[in-house]
Amino acid sequence: MVNDLILYLTRKIVDRPEEVVLSRESSDRETIWKLTVNDEDLGKIIGRKGRVIRALRVVANTCAHMEGKIIHLEVEGKSPQ
Repeated sequence: MVNDLILYLTRKIVDRPEEVVLSRESSDRETIWKLTVNDEDLGKIIGRKGRVIRALRVVANTCAHMEGKIIHLEVEGKSPQ
C-alpha cells in the first residue's frame, strides 16, 4: 500500500512518470525505499528547500505507521537514456 501511494504521488508530480522506479530494501521492521526519477525531474521531487520530498516522506511515514512499519524514503536521479 505504501509503495502504491509513493508511486502514485510521484508520477503526478514529474514530467516523465514512466521513468519513475521504486525499489526497497527491508528488514523485519524497517524498510528503505529508493525512489529513482529522471535527472530533469529531480528538482520537482525535491522542491524548494526540500518541501515536496519532506511532504512525500510525511505521507509515506503516516501510511507505514498505520501498518506498524518504519520507512525511510531516499531519492536519486537517473540520467536520461
